[in-house]
Amino acid sequence: MKKIILLVILSSIFSFLSKINAQISKTDSLEALLSKQIKEDSTKVDLLNQTAATLYKSESEQTLKYANEAKKIAKKINYPNGESESLRIIGLYYYYKSNYPTAQEYYAEALQIAEKHNDKHGIVKCFINIGNVSRKQSDYLIAIENFQKALILAEEIDDKPNIAKSLGNIGLIHWRQENYSTALVYYQKSLKIATEIGNKKVVSNNLNNIGILYYFLNKYNSAIEYLEKSLKIDNELGDKSGVSYSYQNIAEVYKLIGNYKQAFVNYNKALAIRTELGDQYGICTSNMGLGDTHLKTKNYKKALSYTLNSLELAKELDLLGQQKDLYEQLSKIYSETKSYQKAYESYVQYKTLNDSIFNEENIKKIAGLEYQYEFEKEKQASELEQQKKDAVLAKEAKLQKIVRNSFIAAFVFMLIIALTVWNSFLQKRKANKILATQKHEIEEKNKALKQLNATQNRLMSIISHDFKAPLSAFYSITFSLKTKFDNLKKQEIDNYFDRMLNSSVALKLQLENMLNWAINQTKVISVSKKEFNLSILSCTVILVLQEFAREKSITIEDKIGESIEIETDGKLLSIVLNNLLANAVKFSPPNSSVVISTINKNNTTIISIKDSGIGMNDEMLQNLFTPNAKLEQTENSGTGLGLMVSKDIVDKLGGKIWAESKLNEGSEFFVQLQTSSV
Repeated sequence: MKKIILLVILSSIFSFLSKINAQISKTDSLEALLSKQIKEDSTKVDLLNQTAATLYKSESEQTLKYANEAKKIAKKINYPNGESESLRIIGLYYYYKSNYPTAQEYYAEALQIAEKHNDKHGIVKCFINIGNVSRKQSDYLIAIENFQKALILAEEIDDKPNIAKSLGNIGLIHWRQENYSTALVYYQKSLKIATEIGNKKVVSNNLNNIGILYYFLNKYNSAIEYLEKSLKIDNELGDKSGVSYSYQNIAEVYKLIGNYKQAFVNYNKALAIRTELGDQYGICTSNMGLGDTHLKTKNYKKALSYTLNSLELAKELDLLGQQKDLYEQLSKIYSETKSYQKAYESYVQYKTLNDSIFNEENIKKIAGLEYQYEFEKEKQASELEQQKKDAVLAKEAKLQKIVRNSFIAAFVFMLIIALTVWNSFLQKRKANKILATQKHEIEEKNKALKQLNATQNRLMSIISHDFKAPLSAFYSITFSLKTKFDNLKKQEIDNYFDRMLNSSVALKLQLENMLNWAINQTKVISVSKKEFNLSILSCTVILVLQEFAREKSITIEDKIGESIEIETDGKLLSIVLNNLLANAVKFSPPNSSVVISTINKNNTTIISIKDSGIGMNDEMLQNLFTPNAKLEQTENSGTGLGLMVSKDIVDKLGGKIWAESKLNEGSEFFVQLQTSSV
């Protein structure tokens, strides 16, 4: 192993020296120009920034030297564009040192100057940089917001390199959020533009991301093919950071397919380069991968060493997601080495972090609903009050006008009096119509307020009813495990962990259904139809539920053809398929199978999900998609909220949903949608 690591380091150094010549040549040329530029003007600031920008990955200290000098001169000669760019480059220096808070401060200052002086190219670059920092810190909401701002502005000024970068970054966020089909669309758009303009670095990034996507879709040969294409380009560019990430991703694929020898080779290559670059985040992930691979090959001593090293770095960098995965990895290692107390403690840490991350995301969603409800309620109440005041003022104004006109007419002529009376009659009739219209609008808004109140009450009812039982069950399991742990055998401990996992999956699905239902009830949900490949969509959903099915030894058979295209909202349809497949797995007996397939009929596609559970009688079928419907008469029965959500979504998509079932013969659910092309 030591020989392999030594060869990797020597190979990396040789590759770096042979391929960095172009960059050194460019830097030398810029430095030569700088030596001739004595006058402190905008030209010198631009040269300093360009030189700093060529060095931030290889000679970072020189980056600071040139960028700080550029900032000082730019400020002195009042050259805001140069000052903004120098601040952004200093931010890049701290970003590649994994000092994300400091990098964010410099990016924000650079953006402020660029916006103040309408430097649109500078604004685009700052948005991308800020988005990357948020992505590294797993704040995907802020990241995608900045990438979208960059994309809109880049398209406005026809900045194709940054259009390609922004599309790729948005695709990456969708991938992180498991929106695989949407991510693939963004990657392909970015790859097309980057190829057209010859931007090899962005081409490499997209090839790498598409490779990772295929990895998660279990298409491992395609994953390795795209990752190796990315690796080749990064080697040509002398981009050591990119090379290290390609090695890391290739190692992940080989580990998953059981080729541990190649996994070790590629992990060690990645680790050697990242150690040389001082990439703390990368070192953390490479150590994690090596630890997991040693665990799979039963080399528990090395597995523990690499995992602990990775955990220490994850804590230093405040990487909660990595800490969660590493504690789970430690739990498995300690369990295999019969250190059950440490295994339990590590698992508790894993669950605590997992619940914390999950709850934080969903609390934000619930809080968003509550704030939106309160805002709409206050807004509508204010509008109603203002309308009442306007109606009163309008009526008073009209009455005053009538009195005034009548008074003047009395002094002029009887005919004018008659005309004034007639005009008064017309004005009153008009005022009555306006008041009637306003009354109707007020009644409609009162009705909307009542509906919002009813939705809130229903939401609270669901929370108190649906979560009481699963939370009590989860508490009972964990309490029993804690009090009996010292007297339990390994098999019994594993059984408790399995029950905790199943209970967590049930709670997660119930919460997601509750949130989707609440959003639908407040009419916030929107439908955005695009053409989707149904096979990719089903692969994504099956991937999410695979572990849940494996716990019950249930096989999910995917019989959907690869050529079926449908025009629909992929995200909403994923929710429906997730609910139906989750129910099928939940109510099927162990060692059985669930089948998802399609039928083409009269320009429509019918999706079928069939299980081999205990089935339902006619009464249960008739009430299946109504509130408080029970799926079956067992301890697993609930309010049927998932089916209510599914029916609402399918209705919005313009389709139909129904079920066929008989007691003791299983159930089959159908979703019929319009087919785009076959």
